[in-house]
Amino acid sequence: MATWVAAIGAAGVPLADGVHQLFRRHDPSWLPYPPGAPTCWASPDGSRRLTSWAPEGESPTARATTERMVVCSGRPRPRLGRWTSGRSVVDEIAHAVTRADAVTELAGHYTIASLGADDGFAMADPFAFETLYTATDGPLTVVGNRSRAVAEVMAAHRGTPARRDPELAAFVAWAGIPIGTRTGFCDVAFVPQGQVMHFPAHRARVEAPARHYLAAVPGSEPTLREATEEMVAAVRFAIDSTPVPPVLDLTGGKDTRLLLAVTMQAGLLPDVRVITRGLIENDDTRVAAEIVDRFDLTTTLPPLEPRALGLVDRIRAHAERTDGLSSAFDTSHASPDRRLAIASHAGEIMRGDAIADDDPRDLDEALAQFAWNPFGRGDFVVPDLARQFEQEDRDRFLAGLDFTDDVSELHELYEACNRNRWISSRPLAGPPRVYAAIPHVGVRYAWSRGRAFRSTEPVHVPLISAASRDLLDHRLTKGHWNTRPVPRIAAAKPSAPAPAGGELFTHRGDDWGSAVTEILDENPDSPAFDVIDQERVRAAATGFARLGLNERRQLLGAATAVVWMNETEGLSRAEWPA
Repeated sequence: MATWVAAIGAAGVPLADGVHQLFRRHDPSWLPYPPGAPTCWASPDGSRRLTSWAPEGESPTARATTERMVVCSGRPRPRLGRWTSGRSVVDEIAHAVTRADAVTELAGHYTIASLGADDGFAMADPFAFETLYTATDGPLTVVGNRSRAVAEVMAAHRGTPARRDPELAAFVAWAGIPIGTRTGFCDVAFVPQGQVMHFPAHRARVEAPARHYLAAVPGSEPTLREATEEMVAAVRFAIDSTPVPPVLDLTGGKDTRLLLAVTMQAGLLPDVRVITRGLIENDDTRVAAEIVDRFDLTTTLPPLEPRALGLVDRIRAHAERTDGLSSAFDTSHASPDRRLAIASHAGEIMRGDAIADDDPRDLDEALAQFAWNPFGRGDFVVPDLARQFEQEDRDRFLAGLDFTDDVSELHELYEACNRNRWISSRPLAGPPRVYAAIPHVGVRYAWSRGRAFRSTEPVHVPLISAASRDLLDHRLTKGHWNTRPVPRIAAAKPSAPAPAGGELFTHRGDDWGSAVTEILDENPDSPAFDVIDQERVRAAATGFARLGLNERRQLLGAATAVVWMNETEGLSRAEWPA
């Protein structure tokens, strides 16, 4: 995936020499891969620069002329089809994005920037699968698709080193996931989901959408047929995008089951490899293995090679890959397999699982339903910061109240406040090639007629049923279909067959606990311990195998935070072979 960064200063005022030099580097330190030749552009007066670095051997994802440069990252595609002109993706994007509102027919996950001498814009896909980061200093605005790149450009402008944010480190230990706009670097922030940055000649500005992306568009109500067509188009596009069959990573839940059903119904199953991953005693793994066996979904995937890195180095590599933004819990489920993965990110939006069954009667009840989360269970953050984070969570919810005056529509508000919490850093956290196949139009369809309609799971149930009633009726790892009884997996854990074509994670809880302890011992005076309770982290690491999933996420978030504040993260280039 391309890494790009832009600096936009005052017209007629050249950027600092250090900034110009940094933009011309062939292989800057923030790249997680060996790059090919960068694509560079600068305005005639030297006040604006944009550079993109693509992995060595991959097609460039940027196009520069004298007047303008356009760059995209991720995997954008036409909403209901394929590129048909024979042009490269970046040429298609350059042709389509003469202005920011011309990309409304794009789907997939992406960031796009278009910069000229006196205009330009930058945006991410509506779900924020790919993320924009920004920093400002007086008239200078820096924007890019990696926080480290933005931080280094701003540091070059100021002539001082980039500073890491200890509160973000504590936040990862408290929640395990990013919430709000804070990043691992001071003064660098997420660009909020759905916002577009504009770069006119006078000064950069941010434009928020008139309505949240879940809101119905007057006169344009999506249909189930449109949702189905877009999902099939997404799977076909994934198949066309890679010379080897893409991977559908099956779990015991609803969203990957939906992708499996759509793939089966469209006759595309021979072109996709269905695999399962996980600890053999995990419920998800067992149910997924049952589905593989029941529907004869044999895979021809070769066995995966053992990891070259130990657990401590994997935590370091994760901290580097995500710029300290998320818990290394995610790396425990990562794989060195570099095949394109068809992912079900955003499937839970269509289901509304995070939403309470009943409409809140007033704001206090809404806060009780929506603003509570299982954060802080590990109690790893110093008390004053934990209270601050709890208040920030509440304030973020309250700040969204201008979305609606109707308490019954606070479900939309919940999604507007919370969607960016966990998904922002995942494209960097997992395998480098991830393709999100849940369609935007499917989400809008599920949300178009209100909560009662959405509670019937109007996309999942009919599409899975059309492919196979057996697939619909097969037991689920957790939860149930809202409209029909389905057995969920029993609490007992009988022996289960190994998942077909899958990968077993053999590291035990005490292995992970020892890795966390080794990181703590590395630097007893770590600045991370000003915000994280070292003794509580150490005690939890000793009993890692007894922790629940949330506590494990927060404990490995604390380990990530210590690595990040010690600046001992490892280069991720070694983790993911070419």
